[in-house]
Amino acid sequence: MGPSGSGKTTLLYCLSGLDLPDAGVVMVAGKLFYDAAQRSRFGEDHLAESRMACLGFVFQTYHLLGSLTATENVMVPIRLTGTGRKEARERARELLEEVDLSHRYDHFPHQLSGGEQQRVAVARALANRPRVLLADEPTGSLDFQNGLRVVRLLRELSNRHQTAVVMVTHIEGHREFADRLITMQAGELTAGGGETRC
Repeated sequence: MGPSGSGKTTLLYCLSGLDLPDAGVVMVAGKLFYDAAQRSRFGEDHLAESRMACLGFVFQTYHLLGSLTATENVMVPIRLTGTGRKEARERARELLEEVDLSHRYDHFPHQLSGGEQQRVAVARALANRPRVLLADEPTGSLDFQNGLRVVRLLRELSNRHQTAVVMVTHIEGHREFADRLITMQAGELTAGGGETRC
C-alpha cells in the first residue's frame, strides 16, 4: 500500500521479471528469478519460464486480446505449457465459472463490462495454478462496487487455490482483505514488513 508514485508497481514488475533491478537478487516462492551480479545467466527465456512456473499477473488495464473470446483469453497461458486444446478449454471454462462468467464464455472483450474483463484477467492469471498471484491496482479502472467485487474474489480464490496474492493498492478500504500489510513511500518499504494480520 502507498500513494501513487511510491514504487509499488515497480516492485511488482521487479518481482515478476518484467523490470530488472540494477543490483540485488529477486526470489519468488523460493525460486531464483534474477541475480543482477549474474545478469547474462538470466535471459528472457529464463524469466518467461520462471513466470510460467509459479506466477500469475493481473494488470490494472486487463490486457485481454481483443480478437479472442473470454475462454480463448484464459486458454492462452494454458496452451503455452503444451496442454492440448480440449483440456485447455475445459480448464479455462472451469476458471471462468469460478469468477461467475460462465454466461460469457464466448464473448469478446468489447462485449464485456470493465468488471467482467477484470474477472477474465483474474481467471487467466490463475490458469497455470500459480503459487503467487501479483495484482497491480486491479481495481484502478473499476467503479467502487466492481472494485470491491474483484478484491473479494481475489481473497476467495487465494484461499481456494492456496495462492498467495500480492496486491498493490492505494485504497484504504482494501486493508480489511489483507493478511499482511506492507506500505511504501518514495521507493522504500516503510511499515509492515514483519506485521502479520489475521
